[in-house]
Amino acid sequence: MRYLGLFSTIELVKDRVTKEPLTSALLNKPLREQGLFTFLPLNLVFVVPPLCITEAQLNDGLAIIDQVLEIADKA
Repeated sequence: MRYLGLFSTIELVKDRVTKEPLTSALLNKPLREQGLFTFLPLNLVFVVPPLCITEAQLNDGLAIIDQVLEIADKA
C-alpha cells in the first residue's frame, strides 16, 4: 500500500515473493454493488476520497474495501 495524505493505492499480487500481479478487474463489480466507485487500473486499487469526507464515511468505505479484498484472497 502506498499513500500520500488521503490519496492511496493498494497493489494486488498473487504471490508476495514473485510480485505476480492479480488483476483488480474482478473487484470492480463487488465494489460498485456496495456503492463504492474506485479507479482500478491493472493490479491497483486507487482510494481517493474527497477532503470533506467524515471519519465515519471513511471507515465505511474502508470496511467495504476490506470485505471485497477477501474475494481477491480467494482468487
